[in-house]
Amino acid sequence: IGFNFKTPIIKVYLNKNTYDSIIINEDTGDIKLPKEFSFKTINISASTGDISCHASGCEYTKIDLSTGNIQLTGINSNIIELNTSTGNVTLNDIISSNIKLNSSTGKTSLTNVLTSELISNASTGDIVLNNVIGSKFVIERSTGDILFNKSDAQELYIKTDTGDVCGTLLSDKIFKYDTDTGDVDLPNVMSGGSCTITTDTGDIKISIES
Repeated sequence: IGFNFKTPIIKVYLNKNTYDSIIINEDTGDIKLPKEFSFKTINISASTGDISCHASGCEYTKIDLSTGNIQLTGINSNIIELNTSTGNVTLNDIISSNIKLNSSTGKTSLTNVLTSELISNASTGDIVLNNVIGSKFVIERSTGDILFNKSDAQELYIKTDTGDVCGTLLSDKIFKYDTDTGDVDLPNVMSGGSCTITTDTGDIKISIES
């Protein structure tokens, strides 16, 4: 006698509306929130699985994930906080006052993001910023490249132990840098916002988009 059970799937149907909050706790499985819904707060905690969120958490969006990928698309949230141990983090078309991204291992990618403050910390993994605009960026990596593509902030604090810092910014900066082993190629300007870059092993190459 044998029994075979497929992985169970739970679908929750709600009316299109703005709800106060949604709280999800899960051990193993994927979580998807469609764009038709809006919540004041979103709080998701999961162990293993991918999380795809298209619903806005107007005040606060928090996701804690041990193993798996996190994807946020079309989100408008005052505060976004994402924590993951192993997995990629992807943000597309985001408006937020404060974004905090913490991960151990995995790539972080941001595209078309408008924020006042971006803080991103990771042990191992690259971070790519495509058209990310803000007031202050604080980005730290132990091992991984930090790549800018037409992105900018008034203040930038960039640090990576093993990895390159390169790409294009949108406005002049007063650059300060420190590297132990690596080539440095920075614009020769003495005006604009501040940009501090620190690496141990890695090249620094930044240009200003004309």
